[in-house]
Amino acid sequence: MKIRPIILAGGIGERLWPISRELAPKQFNESLFDVTLFEETFLRCKSKIYSDPIIVTNQIYKDKVLLSLRSKNITTASIILESEKRNTAPAIISALQLLNSDEVLSVLSSDHMIGTKKQFNDNVQEAAKSAIAKDEIIIFGVKPSSPHTGYGYIESTRADATNGIHKVRKFHEKPDAKTAKKYLKSNKFYWNCGIFILTARFLSEEAQLSFPKFWKELDKKNVLELLSTSDQKLNFYKANNTALKSLPAESFDVAVLEKTDRLSMIIARFNWSDLGTWNSYHALAKKDVNGNYSKGKNVCIDSANSLIISTKSPIVADGIDGLVIINTGDVTYVGQKDSPINIKKVRASLLKNNNKILKQPDHEIRPWGEFESLDRGSNFQVKRITVKPGQKLSTQSHLKRSEHWIVTEGIAHVYLNKNVTKLKANDHFFIPKKGIHSLENRQQKDLIIIELQYGSYLGEDDITRYDDKYGR
Repeated sequence: MKIRPIILAGGIGERLWPISRELAPKQFNESLFDVTLFEETFLRCKSKIYSDPIIVTNQIYKDKVLLSLRSKNITTASIILESEKRNTAPAIISALQLLNSDEVLSVLSSDHMIGTKKQFNDNVQEAAKSAIAKDEIIIFGVKPSSPHTGYGYIESTRADATNGIHKVRKFHEKPDAKTAKKYLKSNKFYWNCGIFILTARFLSEEAQLSFPKFWKELDKKNVLELLSTSDQKLNFYKANNTALKSLPAESFDVAVLEKTDRLSMIIARFNWSDLGTWNSYHALAKKDVNGNYSKGKNVCIDSANSLIISTKSPIVADGIDGLVIINTGDVTYVGQKDSPINIKKVRASLLKNNNKILKQPDHEIRPWGEFESLDRGSNFQVKRITVKPGQKLSTQSHLKRSEHWIVTEGIAHVYLNKNVTKLKANDHFFIPKKGIHSLENRQQKDLIIIELQYGSYLGEDDITRYDDKYGR
């Protein structure tokens, strides 16, 4: 029996702002972890018990998915690209077009922290056997360690538990503090961690019964369109919005799990955290003797129980206790560690002045490498661009801006209107408006250039691509 992972990777993780943002969410964020949460998720699925994964994400994260898979030598996978966010029910059910009815599925979030790989996979395998034998969905419940008000709860029926499998009596939304304390004292309530096991046959039956309009589109193979197949068998599919709009824009829990009577729970035997707040991140992080977690060239003086992260200049924390201080270069956030970010008020305030601070970081990952914005004005922007060994940017042109390139490290091969120029450190090259150009690194070390963009509009969407090895 092989288990097919369905990895959900479309969330924003906005409660870990300003590190996690719409265009650099926590599952792909290298500022938080040496190995990203997304990479940890699919590496957990490299065990022999799994078949090739299906990854469901937003099309704006295509580059990040591709770069992560290649960096970890994942050569076969199916990637479903959604053009709009419609919650987890459409994301999961859309995968039906790629499945055989006899497959067993493991639905995983890519932005959670999981304990040891072996414990997790043993638990998944056990749940899969039960899902087949009982012909039902098996959801994982985490035994609560505190009266947490940020999680949904599963109420189980312990009386009919067999082989560690409990029937689910009811789902409960995030409780208030008083109710959460009652749940903690009981032995029947578990955190809902959003991981579950089911068969493709069960999912098909549910779709056919509950979503007949979608089923007709699925029967005609109209849900997914194959976009490209790479030489590594990484298949990209575009989700059909018309088909998906026949599904409710709801979580899979609401659309399916809370309505079916074919549902049981298995107790998770692995450590789990959804890392939904800075407090939960601090709880798992390695701290000093005073309970401080610091990342970056920071200094802590007479401070305790705090989380301090700087991706730019050092932070000096003097005499603080229980704070979160984060500096990303374009914004500094200071808040109480035990109080989650009021992201609604932050969004409302920042949208008046600078929507970019909510959506886009100064540093971005691309399949060929990365770039960092160093400075900007009304008609210019300065970037540091790093091209990884053997990689090449797409052949492209810009209608509203010109570009100046200066090589600082490595050797660049610059293409402009069918001509190729080789540049070394300290060499300069000018790309005029509408010039058809590309940049390639043929060396075995990073190529770094400083790019000055000049023009009336500097958005990333001012680009016409003529050729791209990454299928964009």
